[in-house]
Amino acid sequence: MAAVSVTARWPWWTTLLLVITASISGPPLNAALRSAWRRLVDPQHLKTVHTADSVLEEAGFVAAPLAAGTAVTLLGAVTAYQTAAACYLLTMALYLAAARHWGLSPALPPAAPARGRAAGRAHRWLGPLAQPRILMIMGPLLVMGCLFGGTGIYVPAYSQAQHATAQIGPLLAAISAGGVIGGLLYAVLPTRRIPPWTLYRLLTAGFALPGCFLLLAHQPLVLAVLLLLSGLFVTPLFITAFLLLDATATDDVRVEANTWVGASTDISNGITAIAIGALTAGQYFHTALAVLSACAAGGLLTALLLTPPPPAAASEPAAQPGPGSEVPAGP
Repeated sequence: MAAVSVTARWPWWTTLLLVITASISGPPLNAALRSAWRRLVDPQHLKTVHTADSVLEEAGFVAAPLAAGTAVTLLGAVTAYQTAAACYLLTMALYLAAARHWGLSPALPPAAPARGRAAGRAHRWLGPLAQPRILMIMGPLLVMGCLFGGTGIYVPAYSQAQHATAQIGPLLAAISAGGVIGGLLYAVLPTRRIPPWTLYRLLTAGFALPGCFLLLAHQPLVLAVLLLLSGLFVTPLFITAFLLLDATATDDVRVEANTWVGASTDISNGITAIAIGALTAGQYFHTALAVLSACAAGGLLTALLLTPPPPAAASEPAAQPGPGSEVPAGP
């Protein structure tokens, strides 16, 4: 219906409502899959499958902007949007056919562990966010969402203003191309010597540091290089976040906790996209880059302050024992 609204040139707010409705109604397939790995593989292989999962997903983010940019250039914006919607429907049809063929069905949710009155009330309202360590995991992802949302708006707006729409796809794909490379490096490098929380802080700083120089990225090549450098840390950061969640979240909130990995980036993504959209609409491109650089500087501060809280008291439930309950040290 969103594609129909674009084709028929309905008022912009109808398209917005349809896109929001489509997003709300989408099932959390990614989070369910991330949670399932803990039950399906041995603990020593958990990092490997998370890495493979993240690299394949990031590869899609490389191919999609390139395909979208090519379609916009060759077919025009409306036809490109229609093509994307058709591809999405085809993908979902194939997925549902595969699910029916293999007899996939949702597993029963695990029983909730016993909680005290205060902890139970907090869990009822906040779910996994009632656990301080999970909140700490979300901090770097909020910063990542700010840069994703901002660059996702800035790149097309600036490219269109410069009458260079052909460069939209490569620029948007740069950060995900770095993510694929970084994910492969993360899989082979010996990270077992680095404590997981320390590694998470280092990856956060590595992602944020190139973004601090976006203020200087007035040339497409400079912007592409900075996005590529930041992208090197995207997939490792996501993998480490999922592994920390595996070791932290209780089984009854594990899927929801994994959902928050993507949702946290989406929240800050949307807020920053609105801000950068308003600035680029007024042709304030330099100010937009300054805002993105400030967001990246906030990421460096987050890495500096990211100290995990002390372990939960005995009255608080620990992560349920089982395969993958510890953060694996190596691939």
